[in-house]
Amino acid sequence: MFNVRRRQIKEGEGVDSSDSISSLPDEILQHIFCLIPTKLAVSASVLSTRWRHVWCNTPSIYLESSALRAASRMGTQNRYTAPKMLSLHLITGTTKKNVKHVNTWIELAMSHHVENMFLILQFKRRYS
Repeated sequence: MFNVRRRQIKEGEGVDSSDSISSLPDEILQHIFCLIPTKLAVSASVLSTRWRHVWCNTPSIYLESSALRAASRMGTQNRYTAPKMLSLHLITGTTKKNVKHVNTWIELAMSHHVENMFLILQFKRRYS
């Protein structure tokens, strides 16, 4: 069990949550980033100069269609430096544009010795 000390906050005394979040070790921030879609993790990483590199070592990547294309166009894979990837989740439709991006992310996952890969391809039926 953790021993947590509580402190009474006096009137007018603010709580600066950015200080407590910024003081977390990179491993904990990476774990938090694993729990949210990668698009949000990358967006959150611009909030602090210290965080800018944190998402790059996150062992899990989760991308949906629009984020998949945007991340590929921005060269996100080139900045990904985690030595081992625990999981890669790709959720996308099956357009020609997406196939190119999916292949790039799969190659990245393979080069980082991914443990679990989830690929969800969404097919749309065309009715006459």
